[in-house]
Amino acid sequence: MCSRWEPTITSPQPKMKVSATSLSASVIVLVLTLADWARTNARTLDLIICTVNDPRLPLNDYLKLLRTKGTFIQVGAPEDKLPQLSAGALIGKAIKIGGSMIGSAMEIEEMLQLAVTKQVKAWVQTRPMKDANQAVVDMDAGKARFRYTLVNEHDSKL
Repeated sequence: MCSRWEPTITSPQPKMKVSATSLSASVIVLVLTLADWARTNARTLDLIICTVNDPRLPLNDYLKLLRTKGTFIQVGAPEDKLPQLSAGALIGKAIKIGGSMIGSAMEIEEMLQLAVTKQVKAWVQTRPMKDANQAVVDMDAGKARFRYTLVNEHDSKL
């Protein structure tokens, strides 16, 4: 775990700025609307947990955001391969790259405690399971604030 931790959000969507503030983010980088965002914010982060699943991810630019010995963890699962990256980006700052599907029980407990300590707030947007197909369409169209959570509707007949 990083010794310094400040919630930071990068997003290509301007509507994220209001949402990021409500999630206790102290830094917001609107990557596709801020000119030269990677250079302007270079070496500002210890850790990036990337949930992006788009193969067009500007990986080299994200790596520029990491401090020396920073870590980039990919948790989004692109259907295609990840973009190419420069070996110089890794070697020059001793950056580590990894991936994770889920942590151990101890790591999950540690992560939840960190969220409590840092007062991280979650933005939950639920959709009924019966609207799953529309949720996928809306997600692809960029209409979701973050991610949709599909929920089963209570069947009062049971």
